[in-house]
Amino acid sequence: MASPHDRMVVKAGPFVNMEAELLSPEAAGWRVRIAMFGRPFEVVVSNVDLGLESPAPPSVRIHAIEPPRDYEQLFASPDAVFDPPGAVEVRQGPALLLTSGRLLGFDPTNAAFLAEDYAPYERAVAPGLYPSWVCLDVGTRCVCAVKLRFADRPVAR
Repeated sequence: MASPHDRMVVKAGPFVNMEAELLSPEAAGWRVRIAMFGRPFEVVVSNVDLGLESPAPPSVRIHAIEPPRDYEQLFASPDAVFDPPGAVEVRQGPALLLTSGRLLGFDPTNAAFLAEDYAPYERAVAPGLYPSWVCLDVGTRCVCAVKLRFADRPVAR
C-alpha cells in the first residue's frame, strides 16, 4: 500500500520514468512532486500511471500507419486511423493565444530524456489567436490527438 512521502518511478503516462514523491491521495491517483527542468512541481498522477492499478482495456485501437505518416488524416478521417468506426470524434478545441512571438513545445513523455539529445520544438510565430482541433475518444472522453495550425502551408513535421 502506498503512503505519503513514498518515492516511486512513474510507470506510464506523460511523466513516465520520472521519480515522484507521493504527497496525498487525490481522486483516482496521487498528488505527487516531480522535478522537471531542475524545478519541483506538483501534479496529480493516476494510480494506473503509478503502477498501483491495472489499466482498463483500451476503447480505441490505432491502425498501423506506414511512413510517411499523414497526420492530417487523424482529423480529416479518424475512422481511417482509429478502430472501431465512430470511436473517435473531431471537435474544435480551445484557441491558443500567443503573445510573445515564440513557441516552445515538447512531448512530456520525453521530458525524462532531455539529457539524451532530445530538443524541444521551438520557432517564431506571429502573435495572435490560433484555433485548435482535438480527436476525442468517445468512450473515455480522453484526447487522442491535438492539432494547432500556425500557417496555411502543409504540415512539415
